[in-house]
Amino acid sequence: IYFAMITLAIAQIQYFFAFELVSLTGGENGVQVPTRGWFFGYPIDGDIAYYYLTLAFVVLGVAFAIRLVRSPFGTVLTAMRENERRAISLGYVTNNFKLATFVMSGTLAGLAGALFAIGNRLSGLDGVTWQTSGKVVMMTVLGGIGTIFGPIIGAGLFESLEYFVSKTPIGDKTNIVLGLVFALVVLLARRGIVGEILHATIRREPLREQAEPAHAASRAEAS
Repeated sequence: IYFAMITLAIAQIQYFFAFELVSLTGGENGVQVPTRGWFFGYPIDGDIAYYYLTLAFVVLGVAFAIRLVRSPFGTVLTAMRENERRAISLGYVTNNFKLATFVMSGTLAGLAGALFAIGNRLSGLDGVTWQTSGKVVMMTVLGGIGTIFGPIIGAGLFESLEYFVSKTPIGDKTNIVLGLVFALVVLLARRGIVGEILHATIRREPLREQAEPAHAASRAEAS
């Protein structure tokens, strides 16, 4: 959680830089993207083409994350999460793994930001505020920290909830409602939605393994 808070602080610093460097960022007006351009010769100006392009990148990003988690690199990351001191004692330079992970996650976030700017045809200051980074943190916590599909589900739930609440008579209090939902999830499901489901599934497996030999023994005695 401390790392997440530092990330929010860095986002706010970036906001002030973007606000002051008008010649580069356009300041409050942002930078206009006149056209979505082409992707390997195919025009992506249409919404459908842009949708499938974004979907393709999402699928590739998820596949990359799954492959990374199942690789030896991912095994070391899991060991660091469970017990970093033990990973250090085994000879792993954990700071290097942290840096590599941060660079990869930053690259994926930058790619998502580029797609977002192309889709909206505008790169504005709202993309570098601490509120935007806070939304990403909330989406991740809602879905489940430490899971691959958790942030995706969390993002879908967060955006859907934000949309539907904004259409109700209490639409002007959307942020309060989202904050309450976030607080409830943190209190009642600390692992997030996907995290709690996975935890419940993992807990059921040992119970099933213990029950099967007992059931087999009872059948043998009955026969």
